[in-house]
Amino acid sequence: ALRQEGRTAGRWSPGAGAMGSGRGGYGGADETTPLTEAEDGGVPSSEASNGARRASSSSSRDAHLDNCKFFLMCVVVYNHCIQDFFKYLDPATGRGWCAPDSPSTMAFGGSVDLVRVARGLYLYLNLLGMPAFTAVSGYCSRGWARDVRRGDGAGVNRRFRGAVESLIVPWLIWQPFYVVYNYRTYPVQLWSPIGVTWYLTALFFWRVTLSALAQVNGDAILPALLVVGVGVGFTETPQTSNGLAFLDFQRAIAFLPVFYFGVTSVTPERLDALVKSKTARTIGWFGTVSAALAFAWMIRGASSDDDDDDKNASFLNGASCFDEIQRYLWMTSGYDYGGSPDHPSAAPLAHAAYRVAFYASAFFVTCAFAAIVPAEQRWYTSYGSRTMYAYLLHLLLVRGFALAQDLWVPESAQPPLWGQALINFVVLPLAGSVGLMAPWCERAFRWLVEPAKVFGGMWPWREVWES
Repeated sequence: ALRQEGRTAGRWSPGAGAMGSGRGGYGGADETTPLTEAEDGGVPSSEASNGARRASSSSSRDAHLDNCKFFLMCVVVYNHCIQDFFKYLDPATGRGWCAPDSPSTMAFGGSVDLVRVARGLYLYLNLLGMPAFTAVSGYCSRGWARDVRRGDGAGVNRRFRGAVESLIVPWLIWQPFYVVYNYRTYPVQLWSPIGVTWYLTALFFWRVTLSALAQVNGDAILPALLVVGVGVGFTETPQTSNGLAFLDFQRAIAFLPVFYFGVTSVTPERLDALVKSKTARTIGWFGTVSAALAFAWMIRGASSDDDDDDKNASFLNGASCFDEIQRYLWMTSGYDYGGSPDHPSAAPLAHAAYRVAFYASAFFVTCAFAAIVPAEQRWYTSYGSRTMYAYLLHLLLVRGFALAQDLWVPESAQPPLWGQALINFVVLPLAGSVGLMAPWCERAFRWLVEPAKVFGGMWPWREVWES
């Protein structure tokens, strides 16, 4: 039987206490999350290999890994909640593209620019969230790479089928739903990911590439993919007839080296050394706080001094523009060319340099994050095994609330700025992260989020696939 690799530090065995028994106990087989399934790469943990039962996350789970997944999902949800707050704030204050916030947003009698701090925090969470989650997905896909290197064709075949059932099948369920939910994306196109669905197809693509790239020398593959990730920005982005990107092409390719960073560079031994090092933890906290403050310092806020706008126009409309930085961090489109055939712009080269800076910064804040996350079991540890539920469902809560507020709450009854901030910075993030990773959510929505665990035995292709 294939043996699941993992660290002994920070693990908790389901046999070592009362929490290990029952469906909701930490370490239960029901808590395996396909989005970042540890060491399985999407293979259902209940299957047998070569006549023997495979070791799975039902025997033990990595508490540090689940803690990381929990906090990263909180980051993703928090990001979307803050984003919706800015969508509310900007029209209300008349802020335009790359413009500073209105002085009316200053707090404590105009002495504190809290909105600027919030924008800096938001940009930091963008830099951390999806890159770190992508690296975690890569780390959890090492079993697929191991099967490829061993020449285990049967194992790769099972993993491929598992990836189809845990990623493509949910995508076929949720993509049409989000297309209908976002009715403005007309005409309807199945191949244009809406909202969160891009990650399902991207993760499937990343894992499938392991069948070829896992055979390449590990020291060479990451630098080569970094070149590819930077180079893809110079290419055209394929679009469907509704104007959206085909399978989020740019982002899927740009995040590919981050995925392989998790596959090739993150190992249990390195993670153990990271979480046990007091120096790494200190640097991690310093780097985390510094990154958020650096973003807040870079962008233009209500407290910015605009006396030198003309002299610094190119800088203020570039690196320090909140909207531009946000667009760079999303990496959903290629580089802007601008200029003309007679006077070409150097913007693509500058944007390529920004992407290089993005990779370096993302790797740093990801390592800093891993160093400060607790390695021991906490009350939220088991929640980290249900990240797929929060990932697919939280937009319904966050955007559904905003839609209901727009449609049914009259202007006179809209909350004040501080009330909207309370909703978007406290209430919705907690409900969309902790609430949707709770055991009740798995019981209620498992048939939609993890259909393979509910209906997999009835799917006719399993017998054909195995034959």
